[in-house]
Parts: sequence; structure tokens; C-alpha cells
Amino acid sequence: MFIKFFKLCGRDNEGKKPLEDFTTEAFASVLKLDRTFLEHFCDSINIPKSNYVISTQIHYKTTDNLDCYIDLVLESKDYICFIENKVNSKEGDSQLSKYQEILQSNFLEKRRFLRYCTKYREEKIINNIDFLQYTWHQVASLAQPPTNSITHSFYTFLKFHGMANNHSLTENKLTTMSGLQDTLITVNHYIEEAQLSFIETFCKTMPKRVSSTSVTARGSNRIGNRIPNIIDEEPNYNEIMYSIDLDEPARLNAHIFLNKNCKDKNSFIESAKPFFKVHESIFGVAIHLNKELGYYIDLEDPTYEIKQWFDNAFQELKDFMITSSSIKWNTEITDNTETNTLT
Repeated sequence: MFIKFFKLCGRDNEGKKPLEDFTTEAFASVLKLDRTFLEHFCDSINIPKSNYVISTQIHYKTTDNLDCYIDLVLESKDYICFIENKVNSKEGDSQLSKYQEILQSNFLEKRRFLRYCTKYREEKIINNIDFLQYTWHQVASLAQPPTNSITHSFYTFLKFHGMANNHSLTENKLTTMSGLQDTLITVNHYIEEAQLSFIETFCKTMPKRVSSTSVTARGSNRIGNRIPNIIDEEPNYNEIMYSIDLDEPARLNAHIFLNKNCKDKNSFIESAKPFFKVHESIFGVAIHLNKELGYYIDLEDPTYEIKQWFDNAFQELKDFMITSSSIKWNTEITDNTETNTLT
């Protein structure tokens, strides 16, 4: 939900979407609507649980008459907490000091707190006030497992924008690193073994159209190869791809994806339904063929079996493209080789 709403946001004068402000507003909404999450959050930032009024972008003035807008304010009869949120920026000019001054010059009858939330750790020392800093990852961890759908949506939003990641270095991560290189070499080996079959099935006359993706790409969780623009005269993104997906459980994958704005999307869905489970999302629609890698764990060298799975998956997707004649597939792909007909 929050991902979709953010996509609808306008851009500022620099052409950027207001991720920081949107995140604050989304976070405030979750705090208001999910009492359990609010209580967990209070515990995590060391403020008392209370019947808080939650507000955003509240205007105050410093003793020097400077304007300040506090991102997030939690206020009750006995307590008040100012929270400054950052995503891809750092503290503005003495922001925290100004907020501290406002708190200490006002609300004398309340217990006062100052909190600072960032995407990455940014060490600050603020004296003479109850101050604590934390990261969006820590906020995201409070939403797992989610207590309701809006909290889950907020967690998904944070994860999508790289704010739910734990960047701490642990013994477990160090142990994992020691085997990472060998794992990547093995995964790339399986992908390379299937590449020729992929080219011969879909783009024998245009092999340079194949492009790769890897875990080094932003937001990528897979290693594989893709062919874009598989539909003629379609400006919106579409692709056919094979990969090894590294989400748990790791699996072999072959899919066709159409952006939600593709003109053939509805025809694609209707053609695919008799043969595949159709996956729809806010980004578009896809059909997937998958096989868990764990299936091959007892084989000494499963290269042949994995390549055979990819070969069969390529042919199944190719046969589907041939039979779904209502879609204007790129003829260089569909006419590339002889195919069997889906029945």
C-alpha cells in the first residue's frame, strides 16, 4: 500500500520524490493505527507508554525566533518527545540543538525526550537532555512479525527502500562471508551452463540482446540473464528471464514479466491462466516456473540436472508464447526455433 502511494507522489523542484517526508507520514499513520506497534516502539526508544497525540511537521520557534518544523511529535499529559527522521540526508544546521533548545524552553511541566532516527548509524552527542538515536532497521524489526496489514505494508515499504536492512557485522555474517565467493562461483556456473540454451531458444539471431543481472545490482536478489522487449511495439518494460533466486528458499526461476501498463497485459493473463499461476503486483504481471535448489542437494554435481530443468522451462515458456497468438510477441523470438504445442 505505502509503496503504491509513494509512487503517486509528486516531485520537488529538483525532480526528487519526498521520501523522507513520506516515510515520516507513513510511520505516524502506523503509530496511530496500531497500538501494539506504538507500545513496542515506545519501549525500543526508552520513553514511557502513554496516551500520546501523534503529530507531524509541527512548527515551533527558537529563542532566536528561528522557524523549526519537528518531523514527529509524541505528546501526552506528562511526556513530550521530539523525533527527527532522516533517510538519505544528514542532520541540518544544528537541527538537534535547536530542537533541544525548544524542548528545554517549553513544556516545563512534562518530561522531555529528543530522538534521532537515521538510515545508517550517525553518531551524535547531545547533552543535558534525554537523547537517543536509532535506525530505521530497528523500527522495521518491530514490525516483524506484523500485528496487522498496515504495519506489514510499512515494513514492506521500508524494505523496498533499503531501510529494513541490518548493517551490523556479526559472527554469523563473517562465517557466511567465508563461503560467499564459492557460492557465487557455483551459482554463476549453473547460469552460464544454461545460457547457450536460452540464446538458442529465444534469441539465436540476436544473442547480444541477452543482459545479465546479479546480486550487486540495486535491490536484486537473483543472478541470471534476461531478454527485454519481447513484445513488438510496446514501450513499457517486458522481459523473459532465467535466474537463480537467492531468497529463502533458493530456487531456479524462469519467467515472463509484463509491466502493468503493457497493452497486452489482459490478453497475457487470459492466455496464461490455463497453464500457469499468474502473479500480479503493483508493478505488473508475470508467470514463473520454479524449482527449489534444495532438490539437488544430494547430487555430487547437479550441473546436468539443473541445465535440463532450465531447458525444459525455456521450452515451456516458448510453447506458451507460440500458442498465445493474441499477443504481439517479437517474431525474432517466437519464430526462432521449432516448438511443441501446449495442450
